[in-house]
Amino acid sequence: TQGQDGKALTCRSSRAEQPDCGAVEATLPAGPGMHGQALRFDGKAYLELAAQPRFNYRDPFTFSVWIHPEAGDMGILSQGEDDFEGQQHGLYLLDGKVRLHSTFRWSDLGMRLETKRRVPPGQWTHVAVTYDGSMLAAGVRIYVNGEAWETDVLFDHAPVAH
Repeated sequence: TQGQDGKALTCRSSRAEQPDCGAVEATLPAGPGMHGQALRFDGKAYLELAAQPRFNYRDPFTFSVWIHPEAGDMGILSQGEDDFEGQQHGLYLLDGKVRLHSTFRWSDLGMRLETKRRVPPGQWTHVAVTYDGSMLAAGVRIYVNGEAWETDVLFDHAPVAH
């Protein structure tokens, strides 16, 4: 969320053991947004939170963000661990389609989906992604401006029940 000064961003978690993910002062340029000021990213700049939310593959989550894409390709948000069993979550706009990459364990547990439709460039668009904790791509929904969009499952790898 945006602070009173238009620069401080905070990340909130519903988990009791991690109530606040910290705040970071942004040095990126700001401009008019949907609700007050918005940070502008040029494709090279990024914002890194002081602490990041931690959840496992059974934890439901929601990512929600307003975007104003000027082109069809951009990173929206990402978080990753650089180790063999590390988690990675990324939300991207690729060829205008909203794409989610979620890897809960590199060796055997992850998913990748994208919308069938493209987000129009040059306008404010609200994107929300929900995951139900099922370890399956079928448990993911992608909403654009409040409407559930159909997705193509590009990868869905979860442990097989025995």
